[in-house]
Amino acid sequence: MRAKFESPSCLAGSLRVPASKSYTHRALIAAALLVGGRVHHPLKAEDTVATREAISAFGVKVSDTGTGFDIKAPARPQLTADRINTGESGTLLRFLAPICSVIPGPEKVVLEAKGTLLSRSHEELVRTLRDNGFKIEATGSQATAPLTCFPGQKLPQSPLKLTAETTSQHLSGWLIALAFSGGGEIELAGEPVSAPYVEMTARLLRRAGVSVETPEPNHYRVTPNQLKPLDYEVPGDYSSAAFHIIGSLLTEGKLELQGLVPDDPQADRQIISLLANFGAPVAWQGSSSNSSLEVRGPFRPPNFHYDAGACPDLVPVLAVFAAFASGEEVVLENIAHLKNKESDRLAATCTELNKTAATARASADKLIIKPPSGNFSEEKIVFNTYGDHRIAMAFSIFALVRGNCELTGVECVSKSYPNFYDHLKELGVNFDLL
Repeated sequence: MRAKFESPSCLAGSLRVPASKSYTHRALIAAALLVGGRVHHPLKAEDTVATREAISAFGVKVSDTGTGFDIKAPARPQLTADRINTGESGTLLRFLAPICSVIPGPEKVVLEAKGTLLSRSHEELVRTLRDNGFKIEATGSQATAPLTCFPGQKLPQSPLKLTAETTSQHLSGWLIALAFSGGGEIELAGEPVSAPYVEMTARLLRRAGVSVETPEPNHYRVTPNQLKPLDYEVPGDYSSAAFHIIGSLLTEGKLELQGLVPDDPQADRQIISLLANFGAPVAWQGSSSNSSLEVRGPFRPPNFHYDAGACPDLVPVLAVFAAFASGEEVVLENIAHLKNKESDRLAATCTELNKTAATARASADKLIIKPPSGNFSEEKIVFNTYGDHRIAMAFSIFALVRGNCELTGVECVSKSYPNFYDHLKELGVNFDLL
């Protein structure tokens, strides 16, 4: 499917932000492994559908209430299947590998994948499991999927020793696995990438009666206390909101976004503080319990130098924002882990930006963008999405601002934001899906 933007548009109006994909994954898995509960207003997208289907392998019963899921967990969940399909969700696969190593079940369980997830490396995940005495099998020298786990393995007496240099998702998986297994400790070598996502996991576990403490930096202590059914309202997703925020700022838009929680630990909430530092017209309205985010354009960012290590999902749309900057250069750094996403996002973002009058240069962990010295050319641009939802959404924002652009393969947005193009239409953007 293609998206064709013939002329520039203004992005304006009111929108309830889609639910957080990251929290939906965590809430479904935690409820399934602990004592069940209800998850209200979750995100229903390809990745989270895979999670909802995967947890049925734990012997839980999941009912769709129309506005969420009712999850009934057995007294002691165990694996009832020897194969679990994780789809294209790297988050789901990395969460399940530790969990499927300790939960009771059959002799082995194969974590299957499809699409680009079949070529993504899970070397750090596999290595840390093996270093702690767990048996796991992977494919090839890059430890690609499918992964074969061996359920019912015993936790070591000493704290688990992990690294989280390329992803923190397996660390979150271990926090949930320890909560299920009666508790334990983790010692992390060095700072984890995307650290706010670990805090999201910890916050959710605390809601279910699990104590997650950090007695010292990079040391986690997990203690199940009086577990209780999860009753969880999934908040809005800052990752999804970022595209509309940037789109409104780059046009003459006035936008109201509802459903975001101002103090949520989501990593991509950093976009609000970044924009505030620029003096961008972005402000919270209403009370803390019933707030909305108001965005007013037009606004062009100045030069900026930003460490995006904790929020890699923001990089493609920030790179598009940088292409319209009023200064001479924007640097996004500490982003080497973008190479192992749905696409090599570092290379993909760089390649597509260089189709515009902006110029981009990528190094091992950095992206440098130089806005055009004059106006953008009027020649038609055709963007490749690489089957990557965040590349598709980011360059759709460029397209609606500039016009005369076409994107191929935009159906990939269904991975995280199936209604993305419907919402653009609702916000006044003119384009055709072909």
